[in-house]
Amino acid sequence: MGNLYGIEVRLITAVCGILGTIGIIAVQFKVFGNVFNYFLGIDSIYALLLASTIVILYSTFGGIRAVTHTDVVQFCTFGFVIPLIGVIIYNHITSENNFSFNDVIRTANFNYKEVFNLGNPKFWEMIPLILYFALPSMDPTGFQRVSMGKSIG
Repeated sequence: MGNLYGIEVRLITAVCGILGTIGIIAVQFKVFGNVFNYFLGIDSIYALLLASTIVILYSTFGGIRAVTHTDVVQFCTFGFVIPLIGVIIYNHITSENNFSFNDVIRTANFNYKEVFNLGNPKFWEMIPLILYFALPSMDPTGFQRVSMGKSIG
């Protein structure tokens, strides 16, 4: 950005990127702290400090290798845990006596003809959301992963 538009734009880009990333990381720390609080019973402030300390230390001392290993563990965990949660929820829902998937599928929310009906006002409300998610985005962590995967060496 600095080479193309000058030092001012470079500074604005850096500050905006840092502020956005700080917000994302703060939310992640807060969620991590709440999970510690819920499962371990630690006070939320101490859980937040513990969570942030763990992440900062393993990222600092482990570097990008630790972050990459964490990504692999997350991939394997989510590949196992999310389907397991789905099976558990499915078994719990179908064990209810008054539940029927046929009744649920017959509602307007699951009727594809109703969803793609141009006369449906909700269809026009969804167009901006569809366009937003159709646009690719590149946050700093995404760029870092793309740069790492650029070559084997």
